Amino acid sequence: MEAVSSYTTAATASEEVRPLQNSDQYREPAVELQIRHLLTCSRSEFWQAVRQIERSAPDYVQEETLVYFLREKHRSGAKHDAAEIAERLVRRINGHLHRQVSASRLRSPQHRTDCIQDMVSTLWLDLFDLSPRSQFWEVRFWTCLQRRLSNALKKYQTTARNEFTPDPLADGEGNETPLADTWAAPQKLSPQERIEIREALALLSERERKAFVLFYYEDWTQAEIASHLHVTDRTIRNLLGHAEKALAHWREGRITTMGG
Repeated sequence: MEAVSSYTTAATASEEVRPLQNSDQYREPAVELQIRHLLTCSRSEFWQAVRQIERSAPDYVQEETLVYFLREKHRSGAKHDAAEIAERLVRRINGHLHRQVSASRLRSPQHRTDCIQDMVSTLWLDLFDLSPRSQFWEVRFWTCLQRRLSNALKKYQTTARNEFTPDPLADGEGNETPLADTWAAPQKLSPQERIEIREALALLSERERKAFVLFYYEDWTQAEIASHLHVTDRTIRNLLGHAEKALAHWREGRITTMGG
């Protein structure tokens, strides 16, 4: 993902390049060269380079270089300049984030959206963090991004697994777990509908509930559910069949009761 700099000779900088705080980390020579070159540019020349969007262009500025100047602007109090550089970086990674998250095992559109938003928020915090712990963004930008993305995906995958493996709705002591709260867009359900769904699903076994919710509310295939629960496709068909019969009896009972 890293761009290859076209700068082949170092310019005489009007000011020194800020050294890294961690002595065991080093910028790439191409990044150092870009920084020194941009330090000698006029403001208009600097922003022309920063705003270059063609990665193959000779004056395309690498991400690590942009992080360096973002932090220099931030240190000097040039808030608007620092914010514009941050926005440029976010635009650069936007397509990469969407591709990676779309290719992940996150099936819920809301989870995918939340994951991307969390990544952008995290990136902003890291970019403006002047402490040594965030310095590596100036050394290996795409490595840092991939690590952050990997952690974010793991978090949302864990959330998804927890949502798809709910505890029993009743524990025998009158306590209930609001299963409907874990579904996509629960705000679309009325309070009465939420109560009825909890009442209905309480009739099912834990595995029947898992299979039913995944199949009918999250659009998983039977094969995907079987893999997730470590059972055969036939077992999933049986679980769904039992769940459907139990819920059909429940509906018939409600209709009879309401009619009476």
